[in-house]
Amino acid sequence: MKKLLLLAIFITGPVLAQVSYISGGEAKILYSCDVLESIPREKEEREMISFFEKGLKGLNDLGLILRFIRSQKGDELTLKFRTQRSLPIDETIYRKLSASTNGEFKCEEDVNYGLSYSNSCSFKAPGDDFRPEHADLARMVGVDLPDLSNLRRVDVSSISWKLKLTPAQAQKSPLIKKPSVEVWTFRDVCILEVSGKYQAPVDARAALTFLEGLVNARPAQIQGNKTGLALGI
Repeated sequence: MKKLLLLAIFITGPVLAQVSYISGGEAKILYSCDVLESIPREKEEREMISFFEKGLKGLNDLGLILRFIRSQKGDELTLKFRTQRSLPIDETIYRKLSASTNGEFKCEEDVNYGLSYSNSCSFKAPGDDFRPEHADLARMVGVDLPDLSNLRRVDVSSISWKLKLTPAQAQKSPLIKKPSVEVWTFRDVCILEVSGKYQAPVDARAALTFLEGLVNARPAQIQGNKTGLALGI
């Protein structure tokens, strides 16, 4: 059967939006999965990722991504709000979420190859059920918390690695940590992705240029976010 073979390289770095709540981002480049074996990598990790969607794309139309991850490290549930416009930040809720010790709250910029970007805020917590903070995030962006029992589920198998950098590459890296390579497989689809984080004052262009230089292949013609591909959106 035909497979869609893609590799994505992710960098988290700042092509920062005009929003003071964002100080970093993630940059992404897609490649053919065929180039995986040519990429030096280490520290393999395996996860089973489940995405939840209302109908065809009901949550996506609201800007919501609902993700559950099961791995050797434990279970975690993430609610993410993504928009190509300015984030609808409520200062009171933002401060409350930032101070939470029940999980991880962050707002960042997602940057794809070609410099298309979106802004997002998310809350990730251990376990398989919503925390009050998930409801706070939904309230901050003006949507209702989804009912888990009425959603379709898409399962994705994930294998990820850290990229091995030469001493010269590590010295020149504009990223705040090592970039990663990740392979998603679901149905007859393969998506391979490399990612890395950046913080201001690093520019997203610098992050993308650095990532592109780590792979001896041209980026794929199709670029975009892997979550949408997994959900068939």
